[in-house]
Amino acid sequence: MDLYRASLTDIDSAFAVSSRLLPDLPFDAVLARADAGELLECVPRLTSLVVHHELGDTSPTEIFDRFATVWDAFTDNQRTAMFELLTLWWQASLALYPSDPNPSLVLACLARLPMPLSHWLDYWLRDLDEAQAAHIADLVMTDLDRTEWTSIPDRRGQVVGWLKSEPVTIGMTFVAGTHFEKGQLGKILDRLIGPSR
Repeated sequence: MDLYRASLTDIDSAFAVSSRLLPDLPFDAVLARADAGELLECVPRLTSLVVHHELGDTSPTEIFDRFATVWDAFTDNQRTAMFELLTLWWQASLALYPSDPNPSLVLACLARLPMPLSHWLDYWLRDLDEAQAAHIADLVMTDLDRTEWTSIPDRRGQVVGWLKSEPVTIGMTFVAGTHFEKGQLGKILDRLIGPSR
């Protein structure tokens, strides 16, 4: 069963894709059309390819960089449909550890869009459990140093600020006591508070 089917159908409707060919085009062909000035028409297909991991060697952040260039041209209906799908994608990435894609990559994609990060970050803490805490640990220990984050330093700084916040620290401390190996939380906090962040 496709977790995203209903949301993708809503996106197709919101964008009123006129080309019957577009939904079946492979990634390279869709990207060529998007780069040739048809990005708005290609948003539904590109979104489907992103959530179904059908981008080949292309990072989903590259697709979201493109989406950011036309985000302000979206109608309210289009933005709502995209937001609902992106929320579902975000929640699915947090549900299990490990997950594919991992929440750090999903968040790096979402961070490229002109919308507040608070919605995504607040959800991460809403029901902090072992899987979500492990994802936070990965974000702190390795993921923030990857290109998808270093290429957007302002948004990276917002996430680092959130990671250093009292609710995250308290939540991580609580979960670490039950689920992390001895000393693991100390390493995470040292890395987060250290001079490189």
